Amino acid sequence: MLLIAKRLKPIICIVAAMLAVSLATTVYGQDKDKDYIRVTEEGTTYELVGMESNVVYNPHTFTWFAWEEPVYKEEKKMVSKLIPVSAFERPPVFGNECLTEEDQFECSNRMIQKYAQSNYFEYPDEAQNKMQEGLEYVTFLLNENGEFEGNLRVVSKDPNNPCEGCADAAADLVASMEDKWYPAIKDGKAVKTQLTVPVRFNLLNR
Repeated sequence: MLLIAKRLKPIICIVAAMLAVSLATTVYGQDKDKDYIRVTEEGTTYELVGMESNVVYNPHTFTWFAWEEPVYKEEKKMVSKLIPVSAFERPPVFGNECLTEEDQFECSNRMIQKYAQSNYFEYPDEAQNKMQEGLEYVTFLLNENGEFEGNLRVVSKDPNNPCEGCADAAADLVASMEDKWYPAIKDGKAVKTQLTVPVRFNLLNR
């Protein structure tokens, strides 16, 4: 499902949900066994920096044995990986109504729709005037406190067929949702997750 903005008296009417992130176009809310959420957590990376030569002399055979071993540089850093939604004790939750629901995953989709439908967002004037439509993907990092971290990133599905002003409108919509989120919980602790909300702009009376 997608958030769909339709022109009816220049109003954006949103009627769908959240994308769970980053495997092709997997939609958050359709199948918990196939959907993935991107998690950012501390891990260790290993960089091959060279080879170390080793030599051993065997006095019984009067021979030398030589070999090389790889040398790695270890570094602790934040790493990002995809985790199946079913592996979370709690996925990212949208709206406090969903905290007590049995299926928090499906409830979050439903509450995103409800939130978007109950808020007034105007179809961008530039796009209206030029009869442009579009689909914008807004990606954000939800941290362990349920807050947005860093900047929102907006990617247009078809950059060669622009919908002028739609990227900003989509970003404004998602930014207005910031205080509605609760972080995902995995292995008993809150974790950072990266989520994407698709927003579609359609003109009804073309």
